[in-house]
Amino acid sequence: MTETARKKKLIEVALPLDEINAACKAYKDRKVGTIRNLHKWFAAMPMPAWRALLFAALIDDPEDDNARVYLLDLIKRLVANGADLPDESDLREAQSVLTAQFPEGLPTVMDPFCGGGSTLIEGQRLGLPTIGTDLNPVPVLITRTLTELLPHIVGGQPVHPPGEDGGLFGASPDHGRFTGLVEDVRYYAGLAEASVAQAVADLYPKMKGEELVAWRWARAA
Repeated sequence: MTETARKKKLIEVALPLDEINAACKAYKDRKVGTIRNLHKWFAAMPMPAWRALLFAALIDDPEDDNARVYLLDLIKRLVANGADLPDESDLREAQSVLTAQFPEGLPTVMDPFCGGGSTLIEGQRLGLPTIGTDLNPVPVLITRTLTELLPHIVGGQPVHPPGEDGGLFGASPDHGRFTGLVEDVRYYAGLAEASVAQAVADLYPKMKGEELVAWRWARAA
């Protein structure tokens, strides 16, 4: 009885570690610009690393130096932008390579302890179907926002156009493909702030030349 030889995956043979490490450092150094910064996990996987590792773990090593160099160069390009997203052309190229690897259908990425969603997000970015779970409601909220909500509204127009917040937040910067969402968040944040201000107005009386921001309360025994 003989066992059919299993082809090695690219991750078992070679990886562009220097480029992946540099991208991970840039990602970890970013303090703003991502919803995942709402909550930090002790062992959160940097997105560029997971993007590279998922791809390399699924692709067979071609057992040819020139073909391997091409795949490694593709991984380098997938992480070349550091903390920023990879170029769309490189993502489409990686998705094409994966489709050729799995002509009968792409594998499903499953993560039973998804945390902040690195595995699911990068799996979807590579065109893979994903399933994830977590008991902690904070990562569930973040992950569902990133993997279920945002992909459906990317590039969408705002329900409330710029300026409907009454200028409460000043000029709205360009947020690229999510400008529509940002405008609506600004609008509803303005409604919430106005409602709260009205509800507590009697606790913060207007004083000439001053703005009352808080009361200090003390009690003597």
